[in-house]
Amino acid sequence: MRLTRGGPLQLGVNYRLAYGWDFGDNDLSLANPARLATVNADFAAIATHNATILRWFVLNDGRGVMDRSGPKHWNSAALRAGLDAAQQHGLSVLLVLLDHTFCFREEQAGDSVKQGHGLWFKDASLFDRLLGQLLEPLIMEVGTHPAVLGFELLNEPEMAMRRRAWWFGKVTGVGSSLVPKEWQLSVGEMRARMSLVADAAHRTGKQFSVGSMSSRWVGQWEPVVDPDRDFLNFHYYGENHERDLDAMIESRILPIAERVAIGFGEFYPRGCDCIPPGRTATPWPDHRLMDFFSAARRYGLQLAMPWVWNPGENDPGEIPLDEWERYLRAD
Repeated sequence: MRLTRGGPLQLGVNYRLAYGWDFGDNDLSLANPARLATVNADFAAIATHNATILRWFVLNDGRGVMDRSGPKHWNSAALRAGLDAAQQHGLSVLLVLLDHTFCFREEQAGDSVKQGHGLWFKDASLFDRLLGQLLEPLIMEVGTHPAVLGFELLNEPEMAMRRRAWWFGKVTGVGSSLVPKEWQLSVGEMRARMSLVADAAHRTGKQFSVGSMSSRWVGQWEPVVDPDRDFLNFHYYGENHERDLDAMIESRILPIAERVAIGFGEFYPRGCDCIPPGRTATPWPDHRLMDFFSAARRYGLQLAMPWVWNPGENDPGEIPLDEWERYLRAD
């Protein structure tokens, strides 16, 4: 499968079984037959809903694959087992190599260090080591697997970037206070890192994508992708400038869609029935799964993937599969 500009809408889901551990060296990884059985059952259920794509987080915040001295290794057998399971159920996988939490201040996760690796992005020579010792070998090893659709470098890269007045119209804009100021990247620096990973993905014949945290910023990543072979995805989390789905798509997304494949990479599918942590019910927009699916089809987008299968304690609930079925019956 490939996502192409003007191509049909593909439905999918964001997926992880245990954040940070799916491809590690412990009982939570897919090297454990019981965990792999759970993945197979999940994939069978996902496939019954005409989903074709999984957006699967791989190395996440670095736990198990990084220490203070740098990259260690990943469990390639566990990753291949997951890809084999996806292939068995007819699913294509967009592998998100790292989450923006990789760049947050260090914390402990059991016996492992998680987060705390922002300097490995900020410093070009350290990123070259990260690429050469961890990211590129992983891409080269699994990139030829038939289930792999493509790769993202960093989920919602804006979270690891400098706070700029023009993001939200105020100095406290995009970026996270959990990323030390000296680790925050400029747009140019992030584009340079992405371009190196895109080149590695292309050498395996696979696509590269960027999962931007908002329709407001997704266009800044267009120079990184090859319009003839890659795609962009943007995330919707109810910011004020995105309340009107039609107006948002018409003003921000359709101009990009004329040049490159694009679609929804993340969204909460339950509207006001499920309020995310730190939000309040009153201002949260009541856009539901069918609204996003229908809007994506109406405007000729290529992708729509709700967040998230197997929700964690900080996630806002299950994907409403009954609505998904109603959409399929109405389509």
